Amino acid sequence: ALGGWMGLNQTQIRKIMAFSSISHLGWMAIILIYNPKLTLITFYLYSLTTAAIFFTLNATNTLKLSTLMAAWSKIPTLTATLMLALLSL
Repeated sequence: ALGGWMGLNQTQIRKIMAFSSISHLGWMAIILIYNPKLTLITFYLYSLTTAAIFFTLNATNTLKLSTLMAAWSKIPTLTATLMLALLSL
């Protein structure tokens, strides 16, 4: 949960992703004791979502949240999908 709180004040998307990874790793470590299969499913889903986000960020040359808002006028469908993927983390 600490990674989530630290990520709230960030403007660079990669830093937000880094704090999200720290937070998710902590939750997966806790769940691993109780249900290893659920941890594996969570890891796969998080990996797929993170990979999709990084591919989209690379395709749009987006580094900060402000440039992501500017990309909305150019490619609204891709930007909306990226926003939903970021919210799913």
